[in-house]
Formats: sequence, structure tokens, C-alpha cells
Amino acid sequence: MKNQINVGGQNTQQTGQNPVSQPVQALEKPKFNFWMISTFILAIFLLAILGWYFFISPQSSTNRTNIPINPRGVVKNQTANNDFTVTKVIVNLTKFESPSKDQDALKYGYSESVLGKYEADIGILLTSPYQCPNEAISISEYEGSILGSFGINKAVTYFLPQLNTASCRKGDSENQYKLFVKWSRRSDTDLTIVVPGYSGTENANKDFMMFTQEITKNSQSDQTKADELKEYSQNPITTNIYSLTNNPKIVSAPEVSFDSGEKRLKLVMSFEFGNSCFANVDIELETQTWQSGNTAYLWANPKPKPKSGLGGCLEMYSPTKKQVELYIPLSLEVSGVTILIPNYPAGRDLPVYIKNIGL
Repeated sequence: MKNQINVGGQNTQQTGQNPVSQPVQALEKPKFNFWMISTFILAIFLLAILGWYFFISPQSSTNRTNIPINPRGVVKNQTANNDFTVTKVIVNLTKFESPSKDQDALKYGYSESVLGKYEADIGILLTSPYQCPNEAISISEYEGSILGSFGINKAVTYFLPQLNTASCRKGDSENQYKLFVKWSRRSDTDLTIVVPGYSGTENANKDFMMFTQEITKNSQSDQTKADELKEYSQNPITTNIYSLTNNPKIVSAPEVSFDSGEKRLKLVMSFEFGNSCFANVDIELETQTWQSGNTAYLWANPKPKPKSGLGGCLEMYSPTKKQVELYIPLSLEVSGVTILIPNYPAGRDLPVYIKNIGL
């Protein structure tokens, strides 16, 4: 798939020393040194084993297969903002190549000729009170669930626009930004394109402020959309592609509550990893917020925090469960929050967990 968008001691013999005692000393010294050296080597060996056990091996007694562990999560508001809204999305299919009818080839093959191909032009219109240069605007593209993964039966591509307001100037009027993305995917399955933070009307799911549009073999090109997208194509965006299927499996519905004293949401999530090596990581939360009226819509994507340094894992597949607490500060004056967690095996015809929280 393709888109545009690290002194020593001196042994001096004293005069008048009894020579008879010399051989005895010569015999005793090696024996003394031998035990010192052996003890020293053994101590190093034991320290090495203890260091490996406690600092390298993830398989400590509290971290074994299927035993929940409860470290505090890491909150990373990597893209948190409510400085823009998505007011319009245009999706126009430009190419469809059907997949091969050879089912064995479909099962084991990965080439475009076997899986087929979709291509589409996508335009996204943002409005914001910030006046920003083009380089302040980007889009992250998330490759969502693959059919059958974690019990999810819908293939999804999420587009998450981002506005880096550090290089922008805030004004009194709304500014518009038209973004253009070239999109391509396999066509052996239907796909759904999702853009969160959407305030428009066409293809809108107002329950959770998202644009959704399905792409199927029956989708048709639209010349009117193609003409409208010509203006968007003046600002092409190269996307950063991430795979949500690399996130740990969510094994139960998240528990969400509001801490009014700290003005934050508490999110308790249970995950399942392939083995305890993979489970031995912190979980961070990538968030982004939008506001509509008295409700805030919060995108919350839990993902493993990258570990520094080298390390291996000799453990074979052995599912390991892990529970994590995450906290999300809320600075908005709203009466409710709708939390959206992608890649969850449910969620109103989409693999998105949706929860409304009253504040």
C-alpha cells in the first residue's frame, strides 16, 4: 500500500629469614590464591544470573502467563487539541482492480495482482481560528483491523488530521484548510474510511462525531467530486501510516469514570499480549479532542510505548493478560464526554468502543 500524502605488593625476602620455611610458604600461596580466584569468579557468575533474572528476563513470578499485572499507564497527549474541526470530507474512487478468483492464492498471496486494488482521492476540509502555514498541517493514517483479527469483522482506514498550532497565529475569524490524500488498498475485502472529529452532515454519524464511508466493488467514480477535488489537490499531504493491529488485544470493555476532584478521566483497560515479553511494556495513550456544544469527543488510542535498548525474547506464544490504568486530564468546560477507542471488537457497526460519560 502506498500513499502520497547509541604498589602492587612487593615480595621482598628479609635477611636472616629461615630458608627451611621457604618451601612451605611457596606451597601454601597457590592454595590461598586458588580459593580467592574461584570465589571471585563464582560471585561474578551469581551476580550475572541475578541481573539477568531481575532486569532482562520478563518472566518474573508476577508476570507469568495469564496472571494480570497492574502497572500505571503512561498518558501521552501526543495530538491533544480542540483547535479545529473537520467540516467536509470528499471520497472519490478512481480505480478498482478485482482480486484473483484463486482462493488458495488469496489465502497465501500478498501481491496486488492477487489481492486486487482500490484507489481513491480524498479531500479533507478543516476549519480553525488559527492561521497556520502548510507545514503545520499533517494527517496520520491508521490501518485498522484486518478481517478476523481479535474478533473484528470490518477493515477500516482511519484518517486523523493534526494541526501544530505552535507555529500558528490565532485570530478572530475561521480559517479553512483543504487537504488532499491519495489512498490505495487491497480490494479483496470491503473497507470503511473513518475521519473522527467530523462536524459535517454528509456520511456523518452524529452519535460519535465521525465521517464514515464504505468502499466496495460497487462504488462508482463521481465526476462532480473529481472536479471539486482539483482545488484540494493543490495541497497534497503525505500521511504517516500506523497499524492499529499491532496494538494489544482489548479483551473486555474498558471501565471509564470521572474524577471530579482532579478533573480527569480514569480509564481501566485489560489487554492480552502474545507472551510476557510483549506484555513487559508501558502503555501510552494517544489522544485528541473535539468539542461540539456541551460535549467533548475524545479519541483515545492505547498503544505500547517503544522500548529503548536491545533485547530478545525466547518465549513462544503464551497469551498474557495485563490491566492498565490511564488518566486523561480534562480542561474543557463541558457537561459530557464521548470517548472513542479504536480497534475494539464491537461498537455500532464499527470496531470502535464508544462510551458517553456525564461530568
